[in-house]
Amino acid sequence: MANAKAYNADAEILGVQVQQQLTSGQEVIIGATTDTTFGKIVAFGLGGVLVEVLKDVTFRLAPTSQDEALSMIDGIKAAQILKGVRGAEPADRAALSTIIQRVSQLVTDFPQLSEVDLNPVLVTASGATAVDVRILIDPAAAVVPERFSQEEILASMNRIMKPAAVAVIGASAEEGKIGNSVMKKPGERRLSGRDLPDQPESQRNPGSQGVQEHR
Repeated sequence: MANAKAYNADAEILGVQVQQQLTSGQEVIIGATTDTTFGKIVAFGLGGVLVEVLKDVTFRLAPTSQDEALSMIDGIKAAQILKGVRGAEPADRAALSTIIQRVSQLVTDFPQLSEVDLNPVLVTASGATAVDVRILIDPAAAVVPERFSQEEILASMNRIMKPAAVAVIGASAEEGKIGNSVMKKPGERRLSGRDLPDQPESQRNPGSQGVQEHR
């Protein structure tokens, strides 16, 4: 305090910040961002410049559970580094999992936080500490994206996977051609709807209905 006053006698000193000095640890990154489709997304990967070079990052929807957080840690390609290589001690996965969960809960509780970037986080065998943090605030990030219900999703998927009819472009009445094989035995493909060949009537398999007739 005396040194601060000696440097600037008019300085208004509000307090003193004391931080732990870390001399070792594996750098990782833990962060969160706001996706226009999925909402709050949590990210984990190797930190420092490695995340920019290797692009080795896993993502989950926020908030994350403990199991999801651990799966993020184990999901990166360089996960073996965190388990200890060449005699190095394994990283404290529980500590990393806790930070991931807390970041995910933070952006869930305060949706106006559009981005949270803890990079690097130094992790050792006995804990993990965020060395640097970057937070962006944007009121627009609090807008909840439109989410479809399970019933709406299934209805859309059924329209794709269980069509009422299938138009086969290039259907053929000539034996041996693919267009003929596709139209020949629709029952074997277990389609519940109808096959509509896009071909002249004279070239169709007997009894098949064309696209124009169906319309």
